[in-house]
Amino acid sequence: MSKFEESRIQEAIVKRFNELVFYKQFNKLCFLYSNRNENKGIISGARYKKQGRLAGVPDLTLVCQGMLAYIEVKTPRAHRTPKGIERKSRGMSQDQIEFHDKYIQPMNIPFAVVSSVKEFEDFIKILSK
Repeated sequence: MSKFEESRIQEAIVKRFNELVFYKQFNKLCFLYSNRNENKGIISGARYKKQGRLAGVPDLTLVCQGMLAYIEVKTPRAHRTPKGIERKSRGMSQDQIEFHDKYIQPMNIPFAVVSSVKEFEDFIKILSK
């Protein structure tokens, strides 16, 4: 498994989203953006925290005509057990779980952990209804 597999999945998701928007397969005005939140060391981490970085923020934010949704991208290996069963934590770190439990869930913000373009498409189909 490649060190950059999660990045490649996220890139494929963004590419597919842009295709859906370009070919007008969305009937709403929407945009998707990345929440770069990687930890690059103690010094830069402290500086980013002063600039507003929050630990545990999901990878992607989707905004569609006043609706907000969060998407966390995980590799299939992190998201599911070798037998294909979804992990209790869905592969999320403790910071990600705490962010979800403190902010996302209480505000009823749509949220998904995805490990493929298909899972992303399934999630946004639900949102577009």
